Amino acid sequence: MAWARSCERATLHARSPGDVFIYPAPVVVPDAPDVAWQKIWVESWHFTPEHMPRSSKDWLHRGNQILLGDQFAAIEGGCEPPASIQSAHQVTEMIQGVYTSHFADGRRMPIPLTDRRHPLDSVGGTP
Repeated sequence: MAWARSCERATLHARSPGDVFIYPAPVVVPDAPDVAWQKIWVESWHFTPEHMPRSSKDWLHRGNQILLGDQFAAIEGGCEPPASIQSAHQVTEMIQGVYTSHFADGRRMPIPLTDRRHPLDSVGGTP
């Protein structure tokens, strides 16, 4: 799984297992020799305390530890965690909205969706 985000000065790309790259432009320009993807090394993520390369096998475990730490900090601080259930709901709604729009010939769909069934449940069959 990977994701990329662009802004006016750079593009950030996160790849499994936990690798992050930055491109110093808002779009990738293949024929520009002066710009290239650069790997971002996160000390606590990529290296052990002894500064040895960390095995990529434990990236899921480490990610879960970070998420749980965020959850506990939010509970103790009485605030929302960065990965809240509301954020997960909104992301799921947007993803399902893309499918729903596709199956509605590209029409814009109101969010929240009125039909709560998953749009792929009716593909190739009756809804």
